[in-house]
Amino acid sequence: MTPAPGAALAGRLERVLRRAAADDLPDAAAELFAAADRLHGPLRVAVAGRVKAGKSTLLNALLGERLAATDAGECTRLVTRFVHDWQYRVTAVRRGGAREPLPFRRGARGLEIDLADADDIAEIEVGWPSRRLDGLDLIDTPGLGSLSPEVSARTEELTGAAGGVSRVDAVIYLMRHVHRDDTAFLEGFRDAGLPLGSPVTTVLVLSRADEIGGGRPDAMDSARRIAARYSADPRLLALAGQVIPVAGLLAETASTLAELEYRAIRDLAADPSSPALLLSVDRFRDPERSPLTAELRELLLQRFGLFGLRVAVAAAAEGRVQSSSDLARMLEAVSGIGPVREAIDRRLRARSQLLIVRSAVAAGRHIARQHAAASPAGAARLAAELDDLVASAPELGLLEAAHLAATGLARFSPSERVEADTLLDRFAAANLAPLPAGHALAAIDRWRERASDPLLDGFGRAAADAMTRAYEALYARSGG
Repeated sequence: MTPAPGAALAGRLERVLRRAAADDLPDAAAELFAAADRLHGPLRVAVAGRVKAGKSTLLNALLGERLAATDAGECTRLVTRFVHDWQYRVTAVRRGGAREPLPFRRGARGLEIDLADADDIAEIEVGWPSRRLDGLDLIDTPGLGSLSPEVSARTEELTGAAGGVSRVDAVIYLMRHVHRDDTAFLEGFRDAGLPLGSPVTTVLVLSRADEIGGGRPDAMDSARRIAARYSADPRLLALAGQVIPVAGLLAETASTLAELEYRAIRDLAADPSSPALLLSVDRFRDPERSPLTAELRELLLQRFGLFGLRVAVAAAAEGRVQSSSDLARMLEAVSGIGPVREAIDRRLRARSQLLIVRSAVAAGRHIARQHAAASPAGAARLAAELDDLVASAPELGLLEAAHLAATGLARFSPSERVEADTLLDRFAAANLAPLPAGHALAAIDRWRERASDPLLDGFGRAAADAMTRAYEALYARSGG
């Protein structure tokens, strides 16, 4: 095994950015140094969506702890970045760059943070010693479509949708149904040439899936059918490739289930009146019908929802769960959070080096454009060096090929799409696994022939060329 090309590529890109800061674009030095420093940082993943799409709840499920605040209003009004740290801390990052610690405490619904002069805060940074944050920053964002336009603007500024440099490398986008604001937000990245809005950088989630049809017992089955229909929509296919249905509330509860909650579920399962009690929220809240206290009933509704209560009580009544651990595992399986974690690990975390490089290249190009009028020679040199770097990096070409294959633009067969994805994983791995010279040569011949097909359109030819170059790089490394 030889070192992965991603590390060498990051080193080359860092030298380009730092040289430009020192020699060609001193006025943009701070921006260029920040882009270069990003190459040494973790993958930054934003959790975004419209107001009340369930962003904070899903983020808590991914973290395995109730840290992001959740309630009936707009909880997330500031960008909140969750990062790996050796200590528990909350830091305010002011608009001028100053950082100061903030007092906080653990509340029943997440962290309770004492904010002072919130209008001057650019973002909140929460440091937490969680293995789930190792190599990954998860960023909770204000909802799009907020009644306060300045709140939604913070998400657009963070992601670059407002026309600036994206400060994230990938996005988990939540939607309760396809809304024009959802597709407009994701398509904006593609139109602006930013590194988001693509199946290689976007995980698209059909959120709050348990609420479909009023929390009917078959709600998740209905959600999976709806997600499959959305996944076949060419417009969504081009943005994310796949839509994953998730019951975020159940996933959050599964990760943070308390023994008190399990005992209450067990008591409900033993009560013969429970089936009638769970017909509606009003019945469950009726003190004349329920054996539970009003406080406990409200807690269970907040933590499970009506669908979750029906599923949990039925499982306990049938003897399928015998402990709080059993119940937590069952809720996690029903919630659909597993495929989301798998998509994050396989499509984002495993390719983090390449995605970070892609973001830094996009930032460098944006800086060159912004300073073209004031420093035309320096900006042109930076742009040319970035173009040369991209042209000589087969792994970046593979990102584009995987995008074209996943969206259907390249018209790859199913086996070719798998091949493109597998080849990208090979280049993204910590060590570049060798390929026998004979296999590489056969693949080169096959993809060269494909690229020369006169019936192939521009997208297909670009993807086939990228595949050819990747196999040529593997052949060269094999000593052939």
